[in-house]
Amino acid sequence: MATVGTLARHRVQEQGFAITDVWRIVGSAIVGAVLFAGLALVQGAQYSATALVNAGPGDTASQPLSLPSDQLNRYVATEIVYIGTISQRISDNVTRDTGVTDPPPVTVTQDGNTNIIKMSMSADSAELAAAMADSAANSYIEDWKQRNPKDAQRSEDRYVVKASADTATRTNDPAITIGVGAALGLCVGVVWAYLRARWRLADEADTADTADTTDAADGPGERA
Repeated sequence: MATVGTLARHRVQEQGFAITDVWRIVGSAIVGAVLFAGLALVQGAQYSATALVNAGPGDTASQPLSLPSDQLNRYVATEIVYIGTISQRISDNVTRDTGVTDPPPVTVTQDGNTNIIKMSMSADSAELAAAMADSAANSYIEDWKQRNPKDAQRSEDRYVVKASADTATRTNDPAITIGVGAALGLCVGVVWAYLRARWRLADEADTADTADTTDAADGPGERA
């Protein structure tokens, strides 16, 4: 015959998460979504615009170069490193041209295995991001011409594509931000509910063990 403690233990094991735990999980997900929605509002919209510039030794980006691809890549890689050395000048020129104080650093990457580099900058609007990217590109082009005066005479334009507000991309999607907040809140809620369930099961199991001990101490006659 099952004792009172054994029956209580079976009930605890079958119960698992209580309905309150489910509401805690849902509530945590909602709180996370609300908090991250507020964060998205505080941050505001962010846009990134990119200017494409010829960073190779050739006159134009589309002109075939009589250079092995590895040598071309090294040339472009050297230019990218050099841009890092004039970052303060680029920043000052961006401030002068756009009025943005303390602008973010320009992001420079090679476009595949070509002699084209992508110069990107971020701002609160697509128009401002495009203006900042073009300013950074202009700074690099002017510097390149000063370093390569002979090539500059036959290089009419180092631009491949100027930055444009129409092609700027939004970098912080509110829906994604809110989704991340909800997911994090959900995870926190699950862990919280799991720990509470474990604590509750442990407490009730202890109560069941105490009941079993009491039943054993009382003996069959006293239980009857």
